[in-house]
Amino acid sequence: MSDTDLFLRPLTPADAAIAAGLLADQPADYLKYFHPFGADEMTIAETLGARDRDVYSGLFLGGALICIFMLRGWDAGFTIPSFGLVVAANRRGREVLTVALEAAKLTARLAGAERIMCKVHPENLAGTRGALRLGFVPASQEPDTGNVVYYLDLQA
Repeated sequence: MSDTDLFLRPLTPADAAIAAGLLADQPADYLKYFHPFGADEMTIAETLGARDRDVYSGLFLGGALICIFMLRGWDAGFTIPSFGLVVAANRRGREVLTVALEAAKLTARLAGAERIMCKVHPENLAGTRGALRLGFVPASQEPDTGNVVYYLDLQA
């Protein structure tokens, strides 16, 4: 495989070790606001193995995992999936977020969703800038977490 080969694929329980490795390789404060699942291999494997409609995908460059993105909430009965992602710190600012979001939008549209949401802590300035730059619109703030809830309509 070439170091320039870029591909996207669903993550499975067999990918738990590489997902845990991606998380472990980030600077200590980088994942401060990333809490969709635990960072240990066993918890990640359980999460990936228990999914039904929810999406956990990886973006790989040259065989290395550089981004995990997800659309969650369908398995819990929600009609609007929640978009989340973590990009390797050394790949930030290289359009990885844009590629992941476009794949998530297409996946959500094909699954019949009319919009997606994301939640961003107000102190997560990079997350806030990213959400706004990509067209998410702030709608409310969760009283218990302080997270701002953003929506992105998927209609063409």
